[in-house]
This record gives sequence, structure tokens and C-alpha cells, in this order.
Amino acid sequence: MTSQKAVEKTKEIVAEFADWFDAPLFSIGARRCRASWPTARGSRTTCASSPDVSTLGDPLNRYINTLDDVVTSHGKRTAVYNGSEHLTAPRQQVHAPVVFLTWEGHGGAEPQIPGHDEIAIGPFYVTPNNYHHLYPDQSWMYDDWQPSAAADMLGSGLPNWADYNLWAEDGYSQQQMAGARAILADRAWNRTPTPTRSPASGPAPP
Repeated sequence: MTSQKAVEKTKEIVAEFADWFDAPLFSIGARRCRASWPTARGSRTTCASSPDVSTLGDPLNRYINTLDDVVTSHGKRTAVYNGSEHLTAPRQQVHAPVVFLTWEGHGGAEPQIPGHDEIAIGPFYVTPNNYHHLYPDQSWMYDDWQPSAAADMLGSGLPNWADYNLWAEDGYSQQQMAGARAILADRAWNRTPTPTRSPASGPAPP
């Protein structure tokens, strides 16, 4: 974010890949800054020398906006992981159309980032490794979870983070996600109270 050469190269990469996928959203990640970034020489220099930057949140938001300009030029909306909202940024605010993928686990109850559409992914991690949230709690998803009906909550998602599972073939991840994905689709699209039956007790009503 503090290297103009790196920013220009990232813009080239986003421009190349933006048209590869027939989808309305294009994620640029932007999950979070490293803990050491505020003390890095490049970040200190950027804050001291850039007229449009005064806090450590400004370079991140400016970077998101720079890539958002590229994404929107290809007719798509930018999606980012939430996190930038925790950094103060009086001069650079993330463009309003950018969609936030809220991964911090607020349960999808209500939107957490005013002024932006959101997709709730926090409670539904699939990470078949030795990290956290190995598998979603399918019973909780089916019996207790209620998707938000707020106008700025676009929906919910099921991310698959294979951090320590790079050896697995695609079929393995698909198998691990199958049950949770079916439940998530039922609850997110249905929005009615959970039926008094288990998912395995019979076919869904027409």
C-alpha cells in the first residue's frame, strides 16, 4: 500500500482477473493489516508525506478505493473482508458501494458497518485443519440461526479456509461443505421459522 509500484502492479492483476468470472461481486480481500505495519518505515513515511493521509487507516482505505475504481470499471462491485472500519481514517473513507464480508462472527444478526451492504460469513467457517472453527455447527445453523432481514444485509456466505489442508483435492472440501451449505441455503432463502424436523427426516416440502 505504501509502494506506488506495487499498487500499479496490483491494479494490473485486478484488471486482468475481473472479467474472468461471471459474478456481480469481485473480492479484493483486504482482510487486515499486519500488526507490525503501523511501525514500519514505509507506513510512517506515507503518513508524513501524503497530503491525503493523516492516520494509519487512510492508506488502507485509499488502497481499497484505488482497486475499487478498477473493479467498477469492469462493471462489478468490490467486496472486501471487514477490518478497515476499526482503523481511524478522517480523510479516506471506503467508497459507499463496496460490500463488506463480515467475518468477525457477529452471527449475521444485524449489519455492523453503517453505510455499506454486507454479507455475513462469520459463523460458518469450514477450516479442516488444526486451526479454529473446524466445521460449522450444523445443528445450531438449522435450529437457532436466523438470517438478518435488514436492507443492507445482502445475504450470508460459507467460506472454506484450507490454510493447513493444501494437500486435499477439491472433492474433499466440497464434501466438508455440503451439509452446511445446504442448511445455509435453506435458512437464508427461506427466512421462515425452522420446521420441527431434522434435515435427515425426509425431503423438503415443495
